[in-house]
Amino acid sequence: MESSKIVLKVTVIIHFILIVWASTSSFLPESYIYMNLFVLLIGVLANVHSKTEEAVFFFFVLHCITIGQDMLFIGIYQPIGDATYEVPQQP
Repeated sequence: MESSKIVLKVTVIIHFILIVWASTSSFLPESYIYMNLFVLLIGVLANVHSKTEEAVFFFFVLHCITIGQDMLFIGIYQPIGDATYEVPQQP
């Protein structure tokens, strides 16, 4: 098995784990999850059609876009999420 196929499969698996982990938080909008699921679908299709460079390149470009989107959404919605949860008082 080629090392590039292994790297692609590991990237898709790690992306899936991070999507599941991020979707457990309630402060992120639905568009965050939809975009990441779309990229995960493209990653699965890139694994199926790994012989064509276009599918792998499309997955790579979308993955880079979602990294920027993740930074933007977490920067915007993290303070809102922190404000909604009750912080215990120190005695």
